[in-house]
Amino acid sequence: MNTPWPVADIDPVARLHILAAALPGAVVAERVIGVDPDQLWPLAADLEHTVPDIQPHVRSLRITDRSGDQLTADVRGRLGLRARMSVVLRPRWCWMQSRFLVIGMAAAPHPDGTRFGRLQVLRFPAPIRMVVAPALRPALDAELGRLDELSRR
Repeated sequence: MNTPWPVADIDPVARLHILAAALPGAVVAERVIGVDPDQLWPLAADLEHTVPDIQPHVRSLRITDRSGDQLTADVRGRLGLRARMSVVLRPRWCWMQSRFLVIGMAAAPHPDGTRFGRLQVLRFPAPIRMVVAPALRPALDAELGRLDELSRR
């Protein structure tokens, strides 16, 4: 007799935390936003408009290629830095990677609206990562606050 293999359902925000545990220097911030996930996720997933609105260091994000849930984005920073990012964009899940940066966003239902998580890790040598990592949490918390404000407009 075959016993089925156990299956664990992991919500997208918990998945961010699991991935953060495997990525040295990764930081995750989360917040409950008082909007239903079906209303919040389309806003968050509108990367070209929302990312520059919530991330003060991003001047623009432009999707240059799309094949199903696989995207390529060109990101330009306010200080002139540029990055090409590989993006996986699915319902309530976004994973973006460039040569120097990994960003994740996820949403899960919550009794008070949506539990929204944001992950970021810099792909720099450990000494640099350890110096910069403490500044990431307040920055991510501020981004979640801006997303919360946008969702209420």
